[in-house]
Amino acid sequence: MAIAPKVTGIISLISSTFIIQHVLRDRKRRSLTYHRLLLGMSISDFFGSLMCFLSTWPIPRGEACLAAGTTATCTAQGFFNQTAALCTPTYNISLAVYYILVIVKGWKESRVSKIEKYLHALPILAGFGTGFAALGLKLYNGAGWICWIAPAPNNPERNDPNYGIYRLAFLYADAWAIIVFLAVCMCIIYFHVLKQEKKLDKYRASYSQKKRKQSKKIRNQAFLYVGCM
Repeated sequence: MAIAPKVTGIISLISSTFIIQHVLRDRKRRSLTYHRLLLGMSISDFFGSLMCFLSTWPIPRGEACLAAGTTATCTAQGFFNQTAALCTPTYNISLAVYYILVIVKGWKESRVSKIEKYLHALPILAGFGTGFAALGLKLYNGAGWICWIAPAPNNPERNDPNYGIYRLAFLYADAWAIIVFLAVCMCIIYFHVLKQEKKLDKYRASYSQKKRKQSKKIRNQAFLYVGCM
């Protein structure tokens, strides 16, 4: 468990770095709300991936395999882990809202850009809000292969028996709420595209032209999008 996260973490780090540079190096991409949202998500994921790569290293020495850290390093890893763990998936809410506004409502870039700050504020506040809350409550301890919200039997000052409730409130419940929200948004987009295709049926000469290619593509992408959560 100490080695595997390093492998997956470095792969995710490389992927996030590629997306970050892909957006930053192109002026046109930097000017678009969609790519800036993707940039924010990738930066958050970069830090989350880095925490996974570090795995047990920041955990206080002797508490886990390959552990070589202190309470301070474990607290730092726990903070960035919690912040990124909620910030990254919450960016999917912002992206889903963007898709709804552009695809369903027909908003143009100039109009979407006016509310972009709110689309960034939601994941950033959610991530840092729970991150600082858990920091103030001294909840960050070794949690097996990484530092996160966990009990500390050998340290009464940092041992909170209600850590399970905090895990639920700060991540698990939020993650399920995000999944449900994304599923609803993807359904709205799918049925909107399907409706548009049906309106065009009267202008299509043959059955082969009525195969709902676009709506099927949207449906398949929606399954993958929500399934990745």
